[in-house]
Amino acid sequence: MPEPLHPTPQVIDSHAHFFPFLGGPSGFPTADEHLAYIQWALRRHVQPVRRSRDNAIMQQQSLIEGDERGRSSLTDVDFRAGKYGRFKWTIDGEDYFLQFMPPSLQDMVASPEFLLALMDYAGIDVAVLQNDAIYGRLNDEFARAVAQWPDRFIALAQVDPAPHPEAAQCARLQQAVEQGHRGLFFKVDDFYDRDFAVDPFGPDYRPLWELVSTLQIPVFWHITGVPSPTVENYLQVWNKFANWLDHYPETPCVMVGGISLDLLLGQGIPDFMRRAIHDHDVMVEILFPILKGGDWPYPYPKGQQLLQSLYDEFGASKLVWGSDIPNIERYCTYRQSLDYLASTPGIPETDLMQITGGNLERVFNLD
Repeated sequence: MPEPLHPTPQVIDSHAHFFPFLGGPSGFPTADEHLAYIQWALRRHVQPVRRSRDNAIMQQQSLIEGDERGRSSLTDVDFRAGKYGRFKWTIDGEDYFLQFMPPSLQDMVASPEFLLALMDYAGIDVAVLQNDAIYGRLNDEFARAVAQWPDRFIALAQVDPAPHPEAAQCARLQQAVEQGHRGLFFKVDDFYDRDFAVDPFGPDYRPLWELVSTLQIPVFWHITGVPSPTVENYLQVWNKFANWLDHYPETPCVMVGGISLDLLLGQGIPDFMRRAIHDHDVMVEILFPILKGGDWPYPYPKGQQLLQSLYDEFGASKLVWGSDIPNIERYCTYRQSLDYLASTPGIPETDLMQITGGNLERVFNLD
């Protein structure tokens, strides 16, 4: 078999998804429970709410009522998955939608074969499958995919945020690792829903973290401000996370979505966060196109400036590239979500290779 004309280092995307129909159960007990989770997650999505009949942007969200007290505050609006990347709902006979996926996703399904085709076309060797419940509870689906394509997919496990979850969570994680999952995806928001508020950094979760430490797997942390995404709330959660790092210093961590843009574009990174990242095995995900691609023009010079500042502060060993495919194609192509990094001045090619693959090769012990 002939060799490729231009062999290149392995490129690993730290943030990818495939999923069954988003309007179905997708591992939840019922489709309604899955849709309720999605409705809650979209209450403050970056994409605007639009009115279907004229595409007008609405100034107010209509997916929850009152304050954000938990999923019991969801409005009864016939929330549903539509076509062409849209979630739809109806109020007083008027239809509204949010463009969650790119319009090219016609049926709200992304199969593993579809993801592989996207990867092949963009020149991506390996994808880390982030297991966010918005796409479903997909441990079993991910296990089947890594069994079939072990050189292309790395699966992250998901555990259920139950009120008293220790035994069930540990059993679920142990099973997932035995199925081939190589890390844990942990969305902190899920564990602070005020309908069953528990502290994922508290003593009830110690058995889970002890198991993670024993299994020697990385944790991909999705941290925002809870119960609302203010800088103050974000820093409060991050302070708890920094204390957690002191207790589990050997566990590699990836910060999904990177560091809050409100900090990077505003007051800057506080000293306690700088110390936590420098002193522990913590990597910051770089995926500015999905965060600001609706506002910043390609090739995202502001994103390149932020990448340069993070590189100057932490070095290449603390940064990993992610795309959020297929979501990213709302704003740019898959390949463009990677190529803008290469035109960032001041970062040597060898360090870019570390950011776009080398660091995750180390984390997952890849050959």
